[in-house]
Amino acid sequence: MAIITKRILGDYHGKIGEEIFKIRYGKQFFYPAPSKHKLSKSPAFKNEQSKFGLTVRFAKEINSVQELSNVWRVSNLPGVNCYQ
Repeated sequence: MAIITKRILGDYHGKIGEEIFKIRYGKQFFYPAPSKHKLSKSPAFKNEQSKFGLTVRFAKEINSVQELSNVWRVSNLPGVNCYQ
């Protein structure tokens, strides 16, 4: 990943060929697109996928309550968004 500091033509975002441009926290980043891979269908993978889905649904439910969402928003905990 690289940080782009001089922008001659303005901000770039999106995918160009196999490269991705993204703006996060006011900085512009450039990195290669992730390689494509085939997902495993093993029982262990399905179990982990199910646990992750449960965690995401739980976070979504917490964030749907305005008071709880505000608590997480103003807290000084590490992480970049309310789902982490």
